[in-house]
Amino acid sequence: SFMSLNIFGLPFWDFCFYKTKMVFGSLLSFGVIGLLPFFLFLLGLYKLIKEKQRKILTLLLLPTVLQLTLSSLKLYPFDLRLVLYQAGFFTLIITIGAVYLINLSVERSQKKWPLYLLLILPLITSIELLKNYPSKVEELKSSIDVMKSHIQAGDKIYVYYGSAAAFQYYQKIGKIDLKNQVIFGQGHRGENQKYVDEIKNNKEKCWVIFSHIYDNEADYITSSLNTVYKEEFCYKTTDSAIYLYTIK
Repeated sequence: SFMSLNIFGLPFWDFCFYKTKMVFGSLLSFGVIGLLPFFLFLLGLYKLIKEKQRKILTLLLLPTVLQLTLSSLKLYPFDLRLVLYQAGFFTLIITIGAVYLINLSVERSQKKWPLYLLLILPLITSIELLKNYPSKVEELKSSIDVMKSHIQAGDKIYVYYGSAAAFQYYQKIGKIDLKNQVIFGQGHRGENQKYVDEIKNNKEKCWVIFSHIYDNEADYITSSLNTVYKEEFCYKTTDSAIYLYTIK
């Protein structure tokens, strides 16, 4: 996420390639066909430069240039969540390129069929956005709802460290109002057994809740627990899961 200043080195070109792919594939939701809007983006830049639209170029490109500068100085990373605000600027330049291409085609062909090409980009974007609608990512809320309907007084709750921030947020807004003891796990990357040891300290019935899982940590934890303790209950949903163990 920090751009190399050595334009003759591979890291610089790696950065340019992967960040371009990130912007036109992920940020703008064009997926694998991001090459088309990237071509239109270059065409839009060409048109603005050709017509010497300096004010518009400054307005649309200055935020990106500033963030890339900060990235090269290692002051502010250039990454997906941190460039969301730039999506509109990129979209406007793509649109300028699309209109320029269509007008050029109409002038040369004297036919209006190229105008229908205007529908391609919004159609592609709509398909990408609606393909997995409604979006389901790390459905911790669903796991919490199931746990709330089964949990008993005296049961303990172990929250995997990746779930801690979201879990605490739901406590703060009142979605989680349980009186049960909650144990927040610590991060032990590369030392998976320490997660298991944390859970083993919670005797009797203990709920283990997962989301925002790193690598295969959840699989390791549950596999280790299943070899020693009885799994009383299990619920899995998108990128989240809960388990109930009787620990003796």
